[in-house]
Amino acid sequence: TLEHSAQLMAECDLVLATGAFGLTKAAYSSGTPAYGVGPGNPPVVLDRGYDLTDAVKMTITAVGSDNGILCDGDNLLLHPAEEEKALFDTMRQEGVVVFDKPEDVDKFREVLIVNGKSNPALVGKDAGFDIPESTKVIALKVSAVGSADILNKEIMGPVVVTKGYDTFEDAVAMAIQNMTESGGIGHTAGIFSND
Repeated sequence: TLEHSAQLMAECDLVLATGAFGLTKAAYSSGTPAYGVGPGNPPVVLDRGYDLTDAVKMTITAVGSDNGILCDGDNLLLHPAEEEKALFDTMRQEGVVVFDKPEDVDKFREVLIVNGKSNPALVGKDAGFDIPESTKVIALKVSAVGSADILNKEIMGPVVVTKGYDTFEDAVAMAIQNMTESGGIGHTAGIFSND
């Protein structure tokens, strides 16, 4: 309960809080030293030359754990545009269902986000699409980052949004734009790189 959380925060030595603004505000107001961040929306950059199978397996672990409700998995996977086909093929081989046609992605857009937020009726649950039982994660290809596409918000489900980039600098700029416009500043970001 909220009361028990407040009591625990007041009696411990340090509070680490993630999640909604109210929780982080309560942590900072507890009188106990606290570190807190709001909702997560991690962008992850896949650098050129990184092993695609390795990256996909780690993405599945991060995004698929606890049905995607953790806030530290890849929400937006930025990948080299020229590696998109190979990435999507690898995803499919590893059990990810990839939706790369705009009309299919539109269907998800309509149900996953309601009133600008993750649809609370679907958080951590089946969205009602005809998807194989063995599916680990769903990948949705978008054409824009940040506020230009509502799917760039935190989804809280086993879904990773993908977007291609031309240069590494473009990928970093898109990651920053996405966190600035769609949430996640000060939370988490990641990179798959050998350099």
